[in-house]
Amino acid sequence: GPQPRAEAWNYGTDDLITINIPIAKRMAWKAWRKAPGSMDVNDIVGDALYGLTKAGRTYQPECGPFEAWAVLQVRAAIWHGVKKWMGGYGKRPPVFVALDFREGV
Repeated sequence: GPQPRAEAWNYGTDDLITINIPIAKRMAWKAWRKAPGSMDVNDIVGDALYGLTKAGRTYQPECGPFEAWAVLQVRAAIWHGVKKWMGGYGKRPPVFVALDFREGV
């Protein structure tokens, strides 16, 4: 049968993404406290920011407030990253080093 049509990315949400970065980082730090001890917080923050960006690009205003959609997407991205790191998807991801990460920024 015919494939469902993918929606176009929404590039009009940059401001929503930017003002919600602190929420995504707070969620990442909270998840990191519960994650395996050797997992780097920067990996989780990266996953959270990816989820926030994805939320912005896929957001449809008629479906409800952005913040609710963003929290779901950020949480899913963090969970996916932690599961991948723990070997739930077959192998560990590469290790990345943050060059300039400051907590709370």
